[in-house]
Amino acid sequence: MKEVGVDIVGQTSKDVSQFFGVRFTYVVHLCDRHKEQQCPIFPGAIYRLTWDLESPADSPHGIEVATPSRGGSRVL
Repeated sequence: MKEVGVDIVGQTSKDVSQFFGVRFTYVVHLCDRHKEQQCPIFPGAIYRLTWDLESPADSPHGIEVATPSRGGSRVL
């Protein structure tokens, strides 16, 4: 993310369950549809966007599979 000017130092991943019951206007799912991965459901979200993203941990290309999503996230 530093390559595109986004500082994520000190940021950590969060368990999705801590957000259950919270109302969101936008929910963006990053899921690998090829694995038929279930994305969490956030009732009440006004807009739901789904980006099909292969897991870098499962890809022979590693973190490079996430590079296009990094650019797309700047749109938001």
